[in-house]
Amino acid sequence: MVEEGFAEFIAEYLTDRSTAQTKAPAFFKDFQTWLYQNPHYFDAIKQVSDAITAHQNLSPEDKILAKVGTYTPPWAERAGEALSKDTWDAFAQATLDKWHPLKGMVADLMPGVAASKNP
Repeated sequence: MVEEGFAEFIAEYLTDRSTAQTKAPAFFKDFQTWLYQNPHYFDAIKQVSDAITAHQNLSPEDKILAKVGTYTPPWAERAGEALSKDTWDAFAQATLDKWHPLKGMVADLMPGVAASKNP
């Protein structure tokens, strides 16, 4: 069937142009001419071809991640991390008071004594 032949040609054209040209040199030339006369299709074919090439150049691990994606924790888990004591302590230390961890330790070890009064 003509449709199957065209589909095979497009598959070869997108992944390995030299093979497509070797298998169907006259059609390859006519197809190239048609593409240059139709820039909208030329741009679309180029975009798909570039995406296939980029995918082929990925490492095996990145190819797997491209198929299955990466793990995104559920909202409740992300919210729990954002509300954890460690997160708030780090926030306080970074933005409000760099001595916050030391003050917390003094408060735990010597309740009732201000950190500024502790030797």
